[in-house]
Amino acid sequence: MDESSSSLSSGQNEVRSSSSAVQAKSSSSAKVYTNYDPVTGILTDERDGEKYKTAKIGDQIWMGENLRYIDNETSVDCYLWDKKISDSVATQYGRHYSWMVATQLSCDWDYVLTSTSDTPVIVEPLQGICPDGWHVPSLSEWTTLFSSAPIGSLLSTQWKEILHGYDGTDDYGFSLQLGRYEVEDFQEFIMIEEYSKSENYTIAVYHDEKPVHLRREPKTQHFAYLRCLKD
Repeated sequence: MDESSSSLSSGQNEVRSSSSAVQAKSSSSAKVYTNYDPVTGILTDERDGEKYKTAKIGDQIWMGENLRYIDNETSVDCYLWDKKISDSVATQYGRHYSWMVATQLSCDWDYVLTSTSDTPVIVEPLQGICPDGWHVPSLSEWTTLFSSAPIGSLLSTQWKEILHGYDGTDDYGFSLQLGRYEVEDFQEFIMIEEYSKSENYTIAVYHDEKPVHLRREPKTQHFAYLRCLKD
């Protein structure tokens, strides 16, 4: 079920709020982190030394690249789909993660899938696999992003109107790219919301006249990119 950017607000009402849950590896706003330089706008992931540009848009600070961290400690049941892609591909596009890997929730499917609105397993902000001081964004936070800047200003300069209906100007350095044509025709991003016992929403950026959509995918099987947001 896809929806255009104009329906993002209504989509918010369809996704259950999980702000009062028992937290699974969440960020702490009280701790001071030194991995982000506000002068250069560079985030350094201290786990592997990878550096990411960032983008300040309104009151938000986003990673300006897709996460490429490899979590070697995650169980094989939380399979990372393109863990073995080349470094050059990972540097350009980032890596795909399952919802379980991104959120760092238990690989016990029964535990996660029995979550209900009365007993959710997420509290915001949820760090998940993001660097310290950053978290997996929510639908509300993606909605804020797309309401803070024209879509063309968030797209990379790869986007050309003659081909895709938009000229990407990348004014903020957010650099939403075209997909890797050998494996995808759009980029799709993980959000923390639980839509139902077996499905969750993702944000998809399509190669057509309405590039921002909501997409519903199974959380236990689907893989997508991850853009972390500063706490």
